[in-house]
Amino acid sequence: MKNSKINSLNRIADYMLPDAANGAGLIVSNTNGIVLQEIPITLSRNQVTIPLQNLSSGNYVLTLRTDMKIIESVGFNVMK
Repeated sequence: MKNSKINSLNRIADYMLPDAANGAGLIVSNTNGIVLQEIPITLSRNQVTIPLQNLSSGNYVLTLRTDMKIIESVGFNVMK
């Protein structure tokens, strides 16, 4: 996943899915592993906007999952 844009309200993430993927989603969790948001993504798009308004300042993990398997995880920081 690439970070294309981050602002105080949203984070835009670019992603690439394996050709054989059936279903996919992004998971936003805190550093303790608690899931805060689950965002379904479409197989036809390669970009998704993640709302950050409900997240406090801190460190988070964005995980790309497809077919119940973790493809990639990246950390990001929210500062308000």
